[in-house]
Amino acid sequence: MPETAVLETPPATPPASPPATPPASPPPTPPASPSSWRDGLSETIRGEASLANFKTLDDLATGYINTKKSLSAKTDGLVKVPGENATPEEHAAWRRATGVPEVAEQYTLAIAEDLQKVMPEASLVPWKGVFHKLGVPQAMAQSLVSSFAEIMQFQMQEVSKQYSAERDKLRNEWGPETYRRREILADRAIQELVPEDVMPFLEKPGIAGHPFFLRLFARLGEEMAETGQIESAIVGMPGRDQRLARFNEITADALWIQGRHPNQAALTAERTKLLQELNPTPIK
Repeated sequence: MPETAVLETPPATPPASPPATPPASPPPTPPASPSSWRDGLSETIRGEASLANFKTLDDLATGYINTKKSLSAKTDGLVKVPGENATPEEHAAWRRATGVPEVAEQYTLAIAEDLQKVMPEASLVPWKGVFHKLGVPQAMAQSLVSSFAEIMQFQMQEVSKQYSAERDKLRNEWGPETYRRREILADRAIQELVPEDVMPFLEKPGIAGHPFFLRLFARLGEEMAETGQIESAIVGMPGRDQRLARFNEITADALWIQGRHPNQAALTAERTKLLQELNPTPIK
């Protein structure tokens, strides 16, 4: 009997597994905040309050550029202050920029007319060399000499006040008439004794009117008047002989002696004054 082939049933294929679920995508990264450009800065400056004015790097760069332009505009034309190791060229540039003349003779210095007695313009010549050596600008040099002249004038005025106060003491000490006479005789003695080339010295501020010179030349004037070297008579003032005659006239008046003269008080005052003038306080 022929063999009958038996067909084998292939094993059942297991059902395919369902595809795996892909992993969920990460959430999208939120956009960077406007100030996030500062995150890359160091911690020491990241929180600087002034940076909050710049929202982006472009803002920061624009601010920097504008600042540079502004600074350049402000320093345009300026020169560097010479340092310790500055070159001669740098010194020269600084002097030109500040108004220092190239040579001392180019300084123009003037003194007001009312101040020239205490500071003549001729006395300013040496100062030009000093100003140039120190690098003093023209305008400052003029201001300095003007201020100095004003200070000198003020000082001379104070000295004059002091001399005037001391002469007032002499007037009270000598008496008005004696003071006036001695002042005139002192002037005559000066004119007689002092050479013309020395007179400017006595006329200088701080010298003229000094009580010392009044005492000195008043004493000389009295001696010279007595010896006839200078004129002793003074216009408007009685001479010594006239005063002595008037003094003797009052002293010999019988009514005055008895104290019964109608002008007793006036004659007594006149006699006292004449006595003082005839016997003035010695000049010390």
